[in-house]
Amino acid sequence: MTQRSGPADAYSPHCFLASLGAGGIAVTFLLWLHFWMPHPAHPVPVNEDILAAFRHGPPQMKGIIVFAAAAILVFALKHYRLLIWNLRQRSTFRRT
Repeated sequence: MTQRSGPADAYSPHCFLASLGAGGIAVTFLLWLHFWMPHPAHPVPVNEDILAAFRHGPPQMKGIIVFAAAAILVFALKHYRLLIWNLRQRSTFRRT
């Protein structure tokens, strides 16, 4: 005899924490990027400071900017993918 698997067996409202975590990591990389950037003209770094550091900075700075931007993109996409999955699963779960 096989056991049926329903929406309640594959989903828990705690799954939203995975989406929250991915979004938090994306924000963490953004904050790290801002702390690494020199920003003499502003109290807080802005996009122009990041572009200036990428254009005129040493190769290590360029590598850090590329790495941080890639990490932000990857984790932001993961956040939205997990958020959409969670909302769909929650919709199915609520009907049970």
